[in-house]
Amino acid sequence: MADNRCPTKLESKSKSVQEVVRNSEEPPGKYFYEAGVNGVLDSSLPVLEIPVIDTSRLTSPSTSREEVEKLRSALISCDCFMSINHGVTGSFLDPIRLVTTQFFAFPMEEKMKYSREVDTPEGYGNDLILSKDQILDWTDRLYHKVSPEDQR
Repeated sequence: MADNRCPTKLESKSKSVQEVVRNSEEPPGKYFYEAGVNGVLDSSLPVLEIPVIDTSRLTSPSTSREEVEKLRSALISCDCFMSINHGVTGSFLDPIRLVTTQFFAFPMEEKMKYSREVDTPEGYGNDLILSKDQILDWTDRLYHKVSPEDQR
């Protein structure tokens, strides 16, 4: 059985999603799922509902145990969740959205100054490529650690 994993060898300097869209190009094949592969586009499979975690309930003595169990279950079964009542205000998020919009509007040369390095998710780029058969997400990312401060 062949091992398709090859993290550093498969890193590519392919065009970003923004470049492909701006040039009205057809997306590369690595962004296409085939019907029935990995359960994607297979209508016979149930649609996964993303669990909703009420973050405010995590700090309440009367509801925290139940909400922690929901969170644990969500992370085990789904690897993700939607957080509500988290206390993050629009006035906090607005400047973050503005800076994000400004960054992605930069010319490619400027964004590439912040490219992520091979084998790390941090920086500008797209999916880490872990397999030659991997289907990639149709997205460009900017990922930076902000906490703890000594890891920025």
